[in-house]
Amino acid sequence: MEKNAIQISSTRLTPSKEVMTKKWYAIYTFFRSEKKVVDYLSKKGILAYVPLLTKVKRYQRKVKKYEVPIINNYVFVCIGRDEFTKVLETEQVIKFIRIGKELISIPQYEIDILKKIEGKELDVEVTNINYEIGDDVEIALGSL
Repeated sequence: MEKNAIQISSTRLTPSKEVMTKKWYAIYTFFRSEKKVVDYLSKKGILAYVPLLTKVKRYQRKVKKYEVPIINNYVFVCIGRDEFTKVLETEQVIKFIRIGKELISIPQYEIDILKKIEGKELDVEVTNINYEIGDDVEIALGSL
């Protein structure tokens, strides 16, 4: 019997545990469409994540902030086996990332590392401290 096969019980059909668990996978998208893909997948009820970095561009008369993906052309999705087709049918999605014929699942701790690099995983508390010129200050944490 296959790993992902449906197991028959006396009362009803139940999927095996592996089918029910969700894992993170990387998908390859068209150039500069990562944020659009996240929006499309969210509308389908699929958890999608693209790590973004905020850039600041200074012009003569204004300052503009914009977000760019840390990893170009890649979006991470947390899905179960039954949602692969939904993801592939989404506009701007090209393919899942594989090694040979095997899909690569990404461990949760690696997604957490990306969130820490992005700077959105940290709890931030704002306090008013009056520093004097010449005070020693140590910056312990922050986004890259």
